[in-house]
Amino acid sequence: TGSFPQGYRIFAYGNRLYLTTRETAGFELHIFNISSPEFPIEIGNGFELNRTVNEIYVREQKQNNTTNKYIFLASDSNLKELAILDVTNDIVSEINTVNLPGNQDGLSLYTSLDKLYFGRANNTSGPELYLFDISDINIPLAILAQSETGSNISSILQTADYLFLGTNKTSENFQVWTTNFLEWNNTLNSGRKNFYNFPNLSLLGIEISEDKLILINSSNIVDRLQIIKSNEFNQPIKRLRTIRSW
Repeated sequence: TGSFPQGYRIFAYGNRLYLTTRETAGFELHIFNISSPEFPIEIGNGFELNRTVNEIYVREQKQNNTTNKYIFLASDSNLKELAILDVTNDIVSEINTVNLPGNQDGLSLYTSLDKLYFGRANNTSGPELYLFDISDINIPLAILAQSETGSNISSILQTADYLFLGTNKTSENFQVWTTNFLEWNNTLNSGRKNFYNFPNLSLLGIEISEDKLILINSSNIVDRLQIIKSNEFNQPIKRLRTIRSW
C-alpha cells in the first residue's frame, strides 16, 4: 500500500527475495521467504527507506569474526546516495550511509571482495564513478578513487581486470575501464580503456556470461540484444551475434 508503491528493484539471495518499490507513503523494502518459490511469503511488514532505490545488491560479509548479511543500496536520496543495511536474521537496520557532494542520484553499484564500485547521475561539476573501501562497513567508507564519465552510470559489472559501465553518453553507451584505480585521477575518462556505441542501452542492461558480454537494448526498432567477447578490450570491440527482436 502507499501513494506510489510500484515494484521497482529485486534481488534473490539464497531462500530470501528482497524487493524495493519506488518511494511511497508506506514501506519501500520488503523481504520474502522463497523456500517454496511458488508460494513466496513476506516476512514482517516491510522497512521504510523514504527513497527510491535504483540498484540493490545483497551479500554476506564477515565483520568482527561474525558473518552477517547486508544490503547495499544506490538511491535517489540527496543525503543517502549509498546506504548499507544489515538484514541478518531478517531484522533490518540501516548501519551506514554516504552523502556525496551535490544532489545527483545514486544509480548503480557493484561489490567485489572489500571494494564497492558506485555510479551516479551525470555531475557537471564532479565525478560520477567512485570506488569505496568496504573492508569495515561499520565506519565511514573511505573513497579510494573517483573519476568522470560525463554521463549517467546506470549499470556496473566487474571482472578481474576490467570494469564495465552502462551509460547514456552518445556513441559511448558501453564503456570499459581498468580496475587498477591508480589510473583514475578525477578527470574525464581517466582509467577508461575502450567504449562501444550501443544506443538505448537498457538500465541495468549488461550481463556477463563466461567470456562474453550481453548488452540489452530498450528500443523496439533497432538491435535488441548484442553479444560481444569480453577478453579483447584492448582492441576494437566486435559483435559476435545480434538478436533484433523476440
